[in-house]
Amino acid sequence: MTDARDVIQRHIAAANAQDDDADPWAADAEIVTPAGGATGRDNVLAFLRVFYEAFPDFRLELTQLLADGPAAAAEGVLTGTHEGVLHTPNGEIPPT
Repeated sequence: MTDARDVIQRHIAAANAQDDDADPWAADAEIVTPAGGATGRDNVLAFLRVFYEAFPDFRLELTQLLADGPAAAAEGVLTGTHEGVLHTPNGEIPPT
């Protein structure tokens, strides 16, 4: 069984590299964020690509990780330069 801590760390590395193939999201993945969410690997990766497009230098930094075997919770900070259009449910936000 894969340790949840390892999965989260692999996701952060893949997201920072903007490498969908390396991202460990499962077929039934679900992501929930203050900006919305998505269900299913393809939809989760599409959700993340919106941020990669808007912030080409997208960077996730882990600030806290609590893990106990198959369960984990992570907190982090996303930084980047807003150089592309950010597509949101409330409309497009042009680069700032």
